[in-house]
Amino acid sequence: MDKLASTSWLVERIDDPFMAVLDCMGRTSETASGLQNRSGSHDHLSGRIPGAGFADLKGDLSDPDSRIRLQKRAADPATPMTVAT
Repeated sequence: MDKLASTSWLVERIDDPFMAVLDCMGRTSETASGLQNRSGSHDHLSGRIPGAGFADLKGDLSDPDSRIRLQKRAADPATPMTVAT
């Protein structure tokens, strides 16, 4: 999978006032019952990407009703996504 932006590209532009950066990291670990997907909010709070907002890959961007894990949530203008800053 290609990255949306490389680290070097981001470092060169991190202070650009016209750019918004969202950290959408998640964590997957193997448990006795299978794979478990968790929010990456703890990593975000540690300052992983300085100045970035956080969009929860599991809670905000994925469809909780889909049988496919981390399936993209359908766009719904009635329920806008909230992004933590």
